[in-house]
Amino acid sequence: MQRLYSLWIFYRRIIFLSMFMSLIISLSGYFFQRTFSLKAICICWVILCPLVHYFIYDLLKPEEYIFYHNLGLTRHVLWYVTIISSFLLTLFLLHL
Repeated sequence: MQRLYSLWIFYRRIIFLSMFMSLIISLSGYFFQRTFSLKAICICWVILCPLVHYFIYDLLKPEEYIFYHNLGLTRHVLWYVTIISSFLLTLFLLHL
């Protein structure tokens, strides 16, 4: 249970920022093409989740990997969680 909470702490920073950026990109597409779709948001989100992960945890705050490593989560596990969860949440949203 502590591991899941640690993953939530890690992923919470990524999920909200990447969803906000995906909405902004999709809304800007609405102003150019006059179409707004959940599919566009999901595609942007799948691309932006790993990018936001990279910018936050690899470029801005690489020392936070030590915190998660002390909790038993390696860098590879955190990357796998980012990629797999973004794909799973996208599949979930596309099938609503």
